[in-house]
Order: sequence, then C-alpha cells, then structure tokens
Amino acid sequence: MTKRSPASRQQLAWKEPELTEVAERVYRKLAQNAGKCIERGDHANSKVTLFRMIDDAITKLIPHDPLDPQRALSGPLANIFRLKKGRFRICYIASSEQRRIVVLYISETLRKSGDMADPYNVFTKPRLDDS
Repeated sequence: MTKRSPASRQQLAWKEPELTEVAERVYRKLAQNAGKCIERGDHANSKVTLFRMIDDAITKLIPHDPLDPQRALSGPLANIFRLKKGRFRICYIASSEQRRIVVLYISETLRKSGDMADPYNVFTKPRLDDS
C-alpha cells in the first residue's frame, strides 16, 4: 500500500461547503436561535442541540463522504444528495472534479410528502425560465 504525502492528501480534500442563499438563511436563523439560548446560559436547549447537529453535518459529515451512494436521490433528482439529521434534511450537490460541495436546502420543518415546501417537490417542479 502506497502512503500519500501530505501535499497529495491535501489535493484530495474537499473545499469547505458553500451554502445557497436559501440554505444560508435557514442556517443563520438556526444559529441566531441557538445563540440566544447560549447567551441565557441554556446550553442544553433543543435549539442549541439542533444547530450543533446541523453545523456538524455541514462541516464534518457531508465533507467526509459527499458522494456516498446511500445519500443519493433517484430519478430526476439523481444529481442531488440528502443527509437526514434527526427530523431535518440537508440537500446538497457535489462535484468530484472540482472537489466542491454546495448545500442547496436545509429543511426547517418535518417533511410532508406533497407539501409545497417539500424539498423534493421544490427540486422537481419545472422552473418558468427553463421552458
């Protein structure tokens, strides 16, 4: 087995995940809610736990193996990956060529199939500018 030098290992590393505007808005909201609880000294609050869970998923779990086939969606969403963390879902795309990850969506509520806010409906409905 060939050992890789630190330089070659670094070349294989994924870039820090980027967040779309939609994902960034949810992330900031979760961070603010957690921050308010921490300021009050309530470190065990579920909002703090939730933010830590989402942050850990984005900064550690997804970059560890972003192209995990078990996270891949199917059909028309085959280029999108999903990580379920508790009741939340994080949807993202990843490019092995560019070593880049983009978080598309962080769900704020429980998923209800068929709901307008269901991420799978959001990703599959045709956009007007695509026609």
